[in-house]
Amino acid sequence: MAVGVDYARVSELYLTAKINKNSSPIRYVAQQMGVSYSSARNWVAHTKAQGLVSETDVVVSRLSKIERAEARKRFQAGDACQWCGGLHARSCPRVKRLVLNKNGGEVEAEFWPPGTWPEENVTWPEDAVDVEENETEED
Repeated sequence: MAVGVDYARVSELYLTAKINKNSSPIRYVAQQMGVSYSSARNWVAHTKAQGLVSETDVVVSRLSKIERAEARKRFQAGDACQWCGGLHARSCPRVKRLVLNKNGGEVEAEFWPPGTWPEENVTWPEDAVDVEENETEED
């Protein structure tokens, strides 16, 4: 069953999150629209493909140029967390409980509900987008 998506609203939310330096604009869209991260990611991708929003509309990053380059390398190397898709220094903040077997393999994982787990220390793929040379950024 097809769902009508308000892509203008998706674009508005995405740009608002970028302007406010939200740690994850796509997660912000997901939370505000009441949908999963993957749905929000697809909707944002659609708005970009349709020209409703682009990365050059708002040039802000919470990461320095060097940190963005390092994050891009880590994402390209496949270092993103299997549970949340981001990069973080400690255990995944999305995981509420993890049960391991005797060999240390995962048996069961329980997750925090969307929008209830701390995301401020997670670097998302969109945080690693390079800022154009001729544009300003805040480090």
